[in-house]
Amino acid sequence: MAVQIGPDDAKRRTQRLVYRCISELLIDEAGRLVAAHERDFIRAIIHLAVAQASRGGSDEGQRAISVRAIAQSLGLPYETTRRKVLELEEQGYCRRVSAQRVAATDLSIYEAGRGPTALETVVAAIADLKTLGFSLDQIMPGAGAREPSSTPPGEGTVRNLLDDFILRILESGVGAHGSMLDAVVFVALMNANAEPITHDPTMAWRYSGAETPPPDSLRRPATIAELAQRLSIPRETMRRRISHLIKLDRCMAVPGGYMTRVEFMQAPAVLEGGASVVHHFGQLLGHLRHEGLDLNAIPPRVTAEGAAA
Repeated sequence: MAVQIGPDDAKRRTQRLVYRCISELLIDEAGRLVAAHERDFIRAIIHLAVAQASRGGSDEGQRAISVRAIAQSLGLPYETTRRKVLELEEQGYCRRVSAQRVAATDLSIYEAGRGPTALETVVAAIADLKTLGFSLDQIMPGAGAREPSSTPPGEGTVRNLLDDFILRILESGVGAHGSMLDAVVFVALMNANAEPITHDPTMAWRYSGAETPPPDSLRRPATIAELAQRLSIPRETMRRRISHLIKLDRCMAVPGGYMTRVEFMQAPAVLEGGASVVHHFGQLLGHLRHEGLDLNAIPPRVTAEGAAA
């Protein structure tokens, strides 16, 4: 049964609750991609952007993307992007279509067999939200929604939609955090800190509003090693990014590890970014419903005792 809350604070409360569950999906997907690219975050995201461009269009030209367009879309320096694209070419992940345009040639890392499928990933996030008593209708597209397909979507369709969602929310994080890597590191730290709260129905709703941030006493510190393993990036890279965030007063060292600063979590730019993530997730659900995924048939997670949480 969905939790009922007043209309005045519904948007803020649902935004934080949904964002915490979605951030787990983002971290897991980012870690999977980075691991496939020898722990190189930038190269992994560039390949994802090239792969997405290569999935669309009816001819080779339409399925290619320029190096400059990649750099602008991802907020990366052109020279960095050019160098990483050359690495992808050398490893056979993409090929040159023209002097400035490339297309993906190897999409195998996005196929089933390398961790959970795209469908399993999305279904797990939906089940988590339902376990908390959240109604998907609160973020789903309403008026004008298209009629759903009569057949369930294939893995390729779900993967395409999920990867597009991942790219959109990574791009949206640049404004508040300065780079996609720092955005993902901050989200991973915030997610680890909130672990005792995220999946507890009572706690998740109690500490889900902008006016009711969780006290530090309920949040769990996270270590450099834990965060590096979760995102599949080198420990030294993680150490440098955390040190950078500390200098910016976005996180702090505490006994047992590190924690995000609540003041920065509630900064307008961060809250706006969270609202954007929730909006895009609602759009993802709308597209999946249109493609034939029966969202109503997805049950909440089941506890060890065998009953829905």
